[in-house]
Amino acid sequence: MGTQGSLHDMTVADLIQVNCQDHKTGKLSLNNGAMQGNLYFKNGNVIHAEMGQLQGEAAVYELLSWEEGLFKLDVGHEAPQSTITRSWAGLIMEGARLLDEKLANNDSDESVTNDLKETIVVAPKIEDILKEMGGEMQGYIASAVTGMDGLNIAQHSKTNIDPEAISAQMTMLLKLVDSTVGKLDAGTVQDNLVTTANAYVLMRFLPGRQHFLGVAVDRKAANLGNMRLIANIYSERIYKAIPR
Repeated sequence: MGTQGSLHDMTVADLIQVNCQDHKTGKLSLNNGAMQGNLYFKNGNVIHAEMGQLQGEAAVYELLSWEEGLFKLDVGHEAPQSTITRSWAGLIMEGARLLDEKLANNDSDESVTNDLKETIVVAPKIEDILKEMGGEMQGYIASAVTGMDGLNIAQHSKTNIDPEAISAQMTMLLKLVDSTVGKLDAGTVQDNLVTTANAYVLMRFLPGRQHFLGVAVDRKAANLGNMRLIANIYSERIYKAIPR
């Protein structure tokens, strides 16, 4: 059964969030006058989009700017191809960043959505939380908030380390640990700690288990108990700042 309505009632960002959180597979058709576009979902992920000559992420960012139009969701409709790997939250925040650039350059017009105006502050807000958290951790090196698809939605580092470069590997490790613990029937994984000669690397699931907080600290300077306590305290704040 399909769902249809007006973008006055639900924005494109809202539709992406709702369908991804509901783990939908289907095709979302959008019409705005003479313009048409499609978003394709698979198991709660946006995997393809098309609008005119645009495809993939570029089409998503254009569709996110629509304020007028109608939508229709055809559940179960498979995508013709896969052109998107970024998480749905990452798509919305990147769309907000691009919008922010337009606003800074005075290039925005009536096509700017109120939803995206509000979303612009989300990524900086999470990064501000990570920065604040790092200030309370002894030996803090870097941190990131990562989706279980391996893509970062926010990060912060006191060094030249790029957390995004290792996020996919951290996600694979956390998934392996989670799977192994499940086979042992040992309960739900809350976090995973990797200890090396020089560092502690903590990966902690956020509420909902769709994202995790990764933190690296200098082992010689850090207090492990303090690290885990601070990560636990900040996890709830970070979770509440993630767009839904």
